[in-house]
Amino acid sequence: MKKSLLTLLLASATTLAYADTDSAVDAESTTATKQGLGFSFSADLMAGGDKLAEMEYERGTSSDINAGAGINLGAGVYYTLNQFRAEARLNWLSDSANGLDDDNDPVTIEFSTYPLDLMLHYQLGKHSLGAGLTYHMNPKLDMDGTEYTFDSPTGSLIEYQYHLNPRFAISAKYQNIEYYYQPADATFDGSGLGIGISFQL
Repeated sequence: MKKSLLTLLLASATTLAYADTDSAVDAESTTATKQGLGFSFSADLMAGGDKLAEMEYERGTSSDINAGAGINLGAGVYYTLNQFRAEARLNWLSDSANGLDDDNDPVTIEFSTYPLDLMLHYQLGKHSLGAGLTYHMNPKLDMDGTEYTFDSPTGSLIEYQYHLNPRFAISAKYQNIEYYYQPADATFDGSGLGIGISFQL
């Protein structure tokens, strides 16, 4: 009986050891970071910045066009070494509104720019924090065919990511930037907050 009990205890201990090893492997695979060169894709919803224009509707409502708001879509390339990830990402940021004029013809107001982000991320487990520079190329306000072009500015960017797995993450970002419109000698704040998702290949 003692021999049978000892055999049972040893078998249980071995089973637990294998289970702990499997759990550790699963946990490591969940948070493991892809090393080397890869590609990234992102989508963010931005909010903030100064109001540049306003679209008014007949029902009494309106829609603002802001310098730091809109939809931000990006694609980039990154290189990961241990817990550090350097990334270059080209984006398209657009905030727009559509309506009808007095003749019921369609009218579109849009502010758009092409941000180029250069960032360095540090990842610890499922969390990563990045900081860097953002250069916004060709920012312009299109008032239904009439364009107002701003100088291309450089700003700063910080980004937090929560990695659900090695490829997919939920992100929150903050950009600090200003747009200068030379003909009117006017500066507009384009700073804003964003939440989104990112996917890495």
